[in-house]
Amino acid sequence: MTIHAPPSFAQRWLVPRLSRFNSLHPDVELRLASDVCNIDGLGRSAEGLLTDPREAGSAVAVRFGLGDYPGLCRDVLLAPAYVLVCSPALLARTGPLATPTDWGRQVFIHDESIPDEAMRPSWAEWFRLAGVANVDASRGPRFSSAVLVLEAAMGGQGLALALWPLVEADVRSGRLVMPVATMLPSRYVYSLVVPEALAGRTLVRDFRAWLLAEAEVPAALTTP
Repeated sequence: MTIHAPPSFAQRWLVPRLSRFNSLHPDVELRLASDVCNIDGLGRSAEGLLTDPREAGSAVAVRFGLGDYPGLCRDVLLAPAYVLVCSPALLARTGPLATPTDWGRQVFIHDESIPDEAMRPSWAEWFRLAGVANVDASRGPRFSSAVLVLEAAMGGQGLALALWPLVEADVRSGRLVMPVATMLPSRYVYSLVVPEALAGRTLVRDFRAWLLAEAEVPAALTTP
């Protein structure tokens, strides 16, 4: 079975969990196709990804977007929020973020992985929610991939807004720190989408049930 997924989700969330699926289904051979086309607004639609004539078997996709996928069965896996993260070394070097002067010393990393600018995480909106005023967050490096954003943050290059499910393990392990607890809800969600013709297949049902359990989402398959 082929699983299509956005690169950041595949690398940071799905791959670390796949061994648990493999232990439950040792005879199943999975193929993970990681592509930015699984983000709404980039490349092919979800239906286009799942109707590739080169596919010999079942195919499902994890999509990051608004969740409008006509003709496909869909489950919301994660409705994530963005959190402020940085490397422990950066925070030790610059000190706590308590005053406008503290914020003024920082470099802000910008995530441009979502093609629609209005759907991207906004530093201005995060500052408003955090109650921080008079900070110019327009400066700083810009990356077209969330994977690169996280690499830059872990490398101590600045502060980043990252999706909590993708950095939870790093924060808990101490590789990243979250100096301020404010969360910015994402306009996009992660959805599992499946062609209607494949939804009843045993392998697809098993993978869907496992993935929903991993995401701790009630199992309720719906067709838009």
